Amino acid sequence: MKPMHMTGFTRTEQSVADYILNHGDDMVKMSVRQLADECYTAPNTIMRLCRKTGYEGFRDFKVALLKEMETAVYRDELLDASRPFYIGNSTSKIAHTMMTLQHQAVRDLLNELNYKDLEKTASLFMNARTIFIYGRGDSMIRGKSFMNKMFKINQMCVMATETSEEAGMSYNATSEDAALFISYRGGAPAYERCLQILKKKKCPSVLLSADKDTAMSKACDIWIHIPDRENSGDNIGTFYSQVCFDYILNLIYCLIYAATYTKNHNHKIEIDRQTSGK
Repeated sequence: MKPMHMTGFTRTEQSVADYILNHGDDMVKMSVRQLADECYTAPNTIMRLCRKTGYEGFRDFKVALLKEMETAVYRDELLDASRPFYIGNSTSKIAHTMMTLQHQAVRDLLNELNYKDLEKTASLFMNARTIFIYGRGDSMIRGKSFMNKMFKINQMCVMATETSEEAGMSYNATSEDAALFISYRGGAPAYERCLQILKKKKCPSVLLSADKDTAMSKACDIWIHIPDRENSGDNIGTFYSQVCFDYILNLIYCLIYAATYTKNHNHKIEIDRQTSGK
């Protein structure tokens, strides 16, 4: 696709180019007349713009734009994990950007995953009497989603931070249990105190976080690294980190499920049957 910002455009042509850049998903569904109407100009202006950018006609231009949009999903430079969209972006632009963000988060994560640590975590949780989960805000929601899956394969989990009684919860843990901390920065003082208690109780611990230079990442038995692409002080939402957490927790669940597939599958079917009232 030829650049849409270039010298030689008239003011009207540049206005059309700006519209296309911000409404690409809508534009590829339009006829030349519809695009001209949206931009308050004439079809001839659209055709001149197509020729100036190296295409014989509007159809060739749209085909090139579609290819550009498909490959854009995999371009690092299009991703701002903290602020993926801005004032004035159209609905279609935001929708496309959020798809890009999710693709990028998973791809970044796959490039850094340590599969042995995932397997160790799955084995640890599979054999634990109870999994104590620590998470706040959005991370608590990720933890609860993981809990919901684990319940259906007969694995007991407790959200230790749900009532802000995490220190007391930690004291109840034993060497037969396991702890999971979900924290993008992984350095909360309250979590460090809980980890100290868990260490005394000989309860193994797993941390999901992005920052390797914290006491938590060094003290936990297993640290699963999340790519550090989010600015905690200036972001629209924790979209990137939560996609990463969801992906990791789903992977761990799948590894546990697969380890004793028939047993887990039968148990889940029975749970679903009982809870659905059938």
